[in-house]
Amino acid sequence: AFRSNLLAAAYHYIKRRTSTAIHVKEVFYVKYEADGTAEGLHKSLLLSLSMQITSRDSVQGQNKTLQEADVFRALAKMKVLIVLDEFDHLENALDDFLGSLFQTAKTVQVLLTAQQEVSYASLECSQKTVLL
Repeated sequence: AFRSNLLAAAYHYIKRRTSTAIHVKEVFYVKYEADGTAEGLHKSLLLSLSMQITSRDSVQGQNKTLQEADVFRALAKMKVLIVLDEFDHLENALDDFLGSLFQTAKTVQVLLTAQQEVSYASLECSQKTVLL
C-alpha cells in the first residue's frame, strides 16, 4: 500500500508538471486489475489505455473502446508516460505488450512498479531501474 501511495503521489506530481517536461506531455496511470493470465493482462492494459486516450478527446460519457492497433497508433503520436502500478511478477506477461508498444510508439515512456527488480530486454527501449 505504501508503494502504491508513493507512486500515486509521483504520478500527480508529474502530471501537474507535464507542460514543462520536454519528453512528456501526458501521463496515463494503469493499476493492475486483471485475472493473472497474460491474455487478461493484455486486455486490461488495452482497455485502460483506450479509455484514457478517448477520454482526452471526447465529451465525458462518450468514450469508445479502441482496438490494439488503434491504441498503439494513437500512442505513437503522443509524448506520454504510462505508469504501470502493482505489476509484480508479471514481466513475462508484459513482454509481448511492451515489445509491441515500444516498436510502434517510440515516444512513449513507461514507469513500472514492482517489489523486485524487473528485467526487460529490448532493442527498442532503454531500461533504468530504481529500487525503493
